[in-house]
Amino acid sequence: MWTLTRHFQTLVIHWRGAAALAAFQRFAETLRADWDAVVADISLPWSQGPLEGLSNRTKTLNRMMYGRARLPFLSSRILHR
Repeated sequence: MWTLTRHFQTLVIHWRGAAALAAFQRFAETLRADWDAVVADISLPWSQGPLEGLSNRTKTLNRMMYGRARLPFLSSRILHR
């Protein structure tokens, strides 16, 4: 968390101009709008990692087999590593 905070601080320090300020304001507004989700993500022990991993793996397999296979073959690749 500390490393990410330092990287974010570096980005903010080196940004110049109104466009950078507007982008930062949009980012802050998004955080404020999703504040409950941000707090839950930081404080709860659950992780979306396994689900994200499965989604990423499915998309990778689909790209590898693009144009070569349909859903039954993709399903068999996912279910039977």
